[in-house]
Amino acid sequence: MKEDNLRVKKSNLFSENSQGNKDFGLFSGKKQIPKNQKILAYTGEESTRPIRGDYVLEVSPNRFIDAYKSSDLAGFSNSCRTADQKAKKCKGNNAVFSKYRDKVNIKSTKKISPDEEIFTNYGRQYW
Repeated sequence: MKEDNLRVKKSNLFSENSQGNKDFGLFSGKKQIPKNQKILAYTGEESTRPIRGDYVLEVSPNRFIDAYKSSDLAGFSNSCRTADQKAKKCKGNNAVFSKYRDKVNIKSTKKISPDEEIFTNYGRQYW
């Protein structure tokens, strides 16, 4: 799947033996993504009540976004945790969730090279 300068493909975090949608990650395309640039909006099913799921982002105490559908590309951005860094599966997070008005975006915190996986810090509460 591709959109603009983004790709969804097998993540660097998972082994060859992994199975399922959790094996995928969000990658930059053929062009570099500059630092401090909006990469894409975090979209999905919205609710005013908590939703259970792997792709749920709590925007506020009464706003939740579930990006579980394959068309909601931002849900494919994984988090590079300390254990993943120590195992040399990733170099750290290169993006953050950023609220702008009523939208939630993924925004780059570093220059992201072509074909590099985009890692967004999920925060301690997620884990």
